[in-house]
Amino acid sequence: MVSGAGPTGVEIASELANAYGGEKDITLIIGGERALQASHVLLSVSQAVERDLQNLAVKVARDTRLEGVETKAMGEEDAVAQTTLTLSDSSTVVANLYLPLFSVQVNTSLAGEGAQVTEYKPSGRTMIFITMGKRVADQDGRSKVSVSWHITG
Repeated sequence: MVSGAGPTGVEIASELANAYGGEKDITLIIGGERALQASHVLLSVSQAVERDLQNLAVKVARDTRLEGVETKAMGEEDAVAQTTLTLSDSSTVVANLYLPLFSVQVNTSLAGEGAQVTEYKPSGRTMIFITMGKRVADQDGRSKVSVSWHITG
């Protein structure tokens, strides 16, 4: 069970389905109408992603939110656990694996010493700009090297 249909959730659900084929049931919980909706991708991209998920036999639960999560160990010495998920339609699902991949935060720790992270929220969308590493300036004070990422979500 994968909760969150952003890039991380879609990729993980796809990889699990690809690795386990028809051996395991993989379900992607989508809080909205379609995968990648909160990422503001083109509708055609979202539709292509959903076709790929369907071809991989990933089940999709649309307009569904988690209301509760309860995990119980199968035995005292056993590392295996079962997770019971209560969904917004009041149904419950028992899963052997639950991955909460909604509201994933950008990990900037690999950007290096001196990295600068700037976050803007125009029109309710979050835009994150990451400038990596130390700035190296030439003799006129201009940056010689600048590596930046721009993430919109």
